[in-house]
Amino acid sequence: MKITTREVRISSIINYNDRCTETIDYFKVYSDNMKTPFLKYKIVEFRYPDGKIDKDRSYDRRTVDKEYTDTDTESDSDSESDSKSPNAK
Repeated sequence: MKITTREVRISSIINYNDRCTETIDYFKVYSDNMKTPFLKYKIVEFRYPDGKIDKDRSYDRRTVDKEYTDTDTESDSDSESDSKSPNAK
């Protein structure tokens, strides 16, 4: 069996009024024939008009997974509490 991976890149560029530019790249990595990615991360690069990169506002490979897993567990617990209420159908 051959295991394959694929990577999807979503890129957006924000141009500010003071001619600064922020480039945001989202990456999603999929394994096999899965419909949900097993790894999500983003890279942000903030540039001034003269071309210098601001290290305080830029970062590499920040994982996005924690944001999604926290909301999934909260929604599961809410559905259980609704089914135990006396007004639930």
